[in-house]
Amino acid sequence: MPRVVGMALAFVAVASVLYQHDADLPTWLGLVATSFIWPHVAYLIARYSPDPYRYELINLTTDSALGGVWIALMAFNLLPCVLFVVMLSMDKISLGGWKLLARTATAQALACGAAVLLFGFDFRPQTSMFNVIAC
Repeated sequence: MPRVVGMALAFVAVASVLYQHDADLPTWLGLVATSFIWPHVAYLIARYSPDPYRYELINLTTDSALGGVWIALMAFNLLPCVLFVVMLSMDKISLGGWKLLARTATAQALACGAAVLLFGFDFRPQTSMFNVIAC
């Protein structure tokens, strides 16, 4: 349930940036899939796996990697990106300590770099009042 709620709330922050950047349909579909489909898929993966704990650690790493992709796709808009990094870091520290944070932060940084290579580097760190309210 925390993943479902967190991803739904993250949708609002990311959507505020995508709306201002006139994002294309595939980007919006990716956001919907990440925010509203992935949490349920992650639950099913962990629930029906032979080792739920191990697979939930993989799901947590995937959460961070997806966050890294959205950081790049938001063109590094400062407030939503900092919010993502802080939320994902706090989540990992509370669940698995510094070791889990190191693993997932690495996945987040690598996914962000891969997204930049795949989609191009766009740097617009300015945060509008619209983004502040959404966050």
